[in-house]
Amino acid sequence: MADDGGRKPRLSTAMVQRLKADILGAVLPPGTRLPTEPGLMDQFGVSRTVVREAIAALSAEGLVVAQQGRGMFVVDELPRASIWRPPHEIGAIPRMMEMYEFRLAWEPEGAGLAAIRRTALQEHAIREAHENLARDVHENRFPLQSNHAFHVAVAEATGNSVYVEAVQRFGPQLTPATIFPNLSPDQGAKYFHTVIEEHARIVEAISARMEDEARSAMRDHLTRSVASFRQEVREAALQSQSSAVT
Repeated sequence: MADDGGRKPRLSTAMVQRLKADILGAVLPPGTRLPTEPGLMDQFGVSRTVVREAIAALSAEGLVVAQQGRGMFVVDELPRASIWRPPHEIGAIPRMMEMYEFRLAWEPEGAGLAAIRRTALQEHAIREAHENLARDVHENRFPLQSNHAFHVAVAEATGNSVYVEAVQRFGPQLTPATIFPNLSPDQGAKYFHTVIEEHARIVEAISARMEDEARSAMRDHLTRSVASFRQEVREAALQSQSSAVT
């Protein structure tokens, strides 16, 4: 019995983490019916008791709800604080914070230089990249490439090859969404709609050759991103602690 008592918490925690990742990653979208208890027992190779412990934990976190006579379903609207990070993402947090410090040191100045030096063709490229990002978001496509293209276009408008090299070198790491994909669809949409608004300010300042405004708009964009990311890290830590005691 002592062995069972030691194993059950680990089994239920692993099951909770797997199901939570599927729910928050939209593998199990809102409104999806979960498998029956026997189905979950077969899927995870655990006992009925472990299944019930895991479902109770997910229910307590507001991720699933029982519908009488029908079974357990993923809730229609996920709670904002439900952000789960697997170990490899948690381990990448220090690197992401270093990347934000690096970006804050040079990207605002790069936007200021772009406002001074951009050509008509470079202004067009910046606007086109911004419009492509907005189109991707509105059509529910993950805007990884279009977001990267926007930052490349701004860097190219500086007339400084080192800025371009920096963006190309660190491009895949310039946004936490590329490293931390476990956002719900609602959270992801909100994040990128805010990015669109902030990029629009940068575009207009560069277009109008307003150096100080371009620098300020880029700094505000990055500062807001840092604050948002730090909040997600705090919430992820709380969720991880909650899962650990499940």
